[in-house]
Amino acid sequence: MNTITTVKIARPPHISESEPCPVPLNNTFILKCQALYTSKEPVSLTGAKIYFTIKSALTDLDASAKLCKNSTSNATYFSVDAATLGLYTVIVPAGDFVTATMSADTNYYIDTEIILASGRVFTHIYDTIRMFQQTTKATT
Repeated sequence: MNTITTVKIARPPHISESEPCPVPLNNTFILKCQALYTSKEPVSLTGAKIYFTIKSALTDLDASAKLCKNSTSNATYFSVDAATLGLYTVIVPAGDFVTATMSADTNYYIDTEIILASGRVFTHIYDTIRMFQQTTKATT
């Protein structure tokens, strides 16, 4: 059985992969992804269910997560851009960071988990983000 690759979010050039990925607080968060097997073949997302979670601690249950969405119940957070190529996008609206009571200068743990149509479950994205307060506060 082919193994599915778990990856981190791409970072700006000045941020090392060992540091949390910086994410501006109260901005729309867009995460474009491609699920691949270790052989570099795309994972078919046809009939798959995708979960996206942000937690304060790795030990938090999903029910206690700052944000926990799935592509079936929360379809507006997800776009499967090309199912046979494993391409999908997670979109978290800016307002959700406010309602999730996330704070600047704080690390959070994120992941995407995919349940394939076959029932196989795997974590695709697994990383740490650090929220920061942006300088510009324009809303319109």
